[in-house]
Amino acid sequence: DYLDILAISCDSFNEDINVLIGRGQGKKNHVENLQKLRKWCRDYKVAFKINSVINRFNVDEDMNEHIKALNPVRWKVFQCLLIEGENSGEAALREAERFLISNEEFEAFLERHQEVSCLVPESNQKMKDSYLILDEYVSIPHEL
Repeated sequence: DYLDILAISCDSFNEDINVLIGRGQGKKNHVENLQKLRKWCRDYKVAFKINSVINRFNVDEDMNEHIKALNPVRWKVFQCLLIEGENSGEAALREAERFLISNEEFEAFLERHQEVSCLVPESNQKMKDSYLILDEYVSIPHEL
C-alpha cells in the first residue's frame, strides 16, 4: 500500500566484477536475487527500477540480455563521478579515482545498450547540474 517503486543497484551481472568493485555477494547469486525481487515487484504491483554505476571494471560489459530479461520500468545508468571528500581526496571514504572512465568510454557503453528502451543515462555533467548532494557531517549555516 505504501510502496510504488523499488530501485535496486546492480553494477554488474558478473560476480567477479562485483567483487572487484566492492559489491560481491559471496555465496549469494546476484542475478537470482534480482530475479526474485523483480517477481515480488510484479506480484505486488510495485514498479521495478535498476541503477547502475558504470566504471573502469564494468564499462566493457554487455548488460543487454540481463536488463531486457528483468524488464525494469527504468534503468538509470550513471557515469562514475568523483565527489571531493566523499570518494576522492585525503578525507575520502572510498578511492574512486581508480574507477573513473572517460566520457568517450561512457558514450560507448550507452551506444552498446541503445536498444534498451528504458535506459536513462546520467553523465557526470548531467549529475553535477541536477543533484544536490548533502553531507550529513557538515553543518549548514543558518543564513542558508
